[in-house]
Amino acid sequence: MKKHQIPEIIIEEADSFDELIDAERMNKLKDKFLRTHRGSYVQFKQKLREKLTLRGYSSHHFELIDYDDDYDEDTYFEKDFEKYYNKYQKKKRI
Repeated sequence: MKKHQIPEIIIEEADSFDELIDAERMNKLKDKFLRTHRGSYVQFKQKLREKLTLRGYSSHHFELIDYDDDYDEDTYFEKDFEKYYNKYQKKKRI
């Protein structure tokens, strides 16, 4: 059985891509995903890691991300609570 080998050009391109990635780029990606995220910050970190892994980033790239943000989870959870509370109140009246 013949072993599959990765062509040299793919390895070279992967290395050049790896050299282009810096902390500024990773933090821009984090900020982009954070604008659209709804939910807890812990959940955000997990989803960000999943998305970036699927896009070809590896664990040493995740170390470049600065997670010291002022992410306010309270506003999201207040809106979520209010939505479910109002839904429950409507059911209760019927």
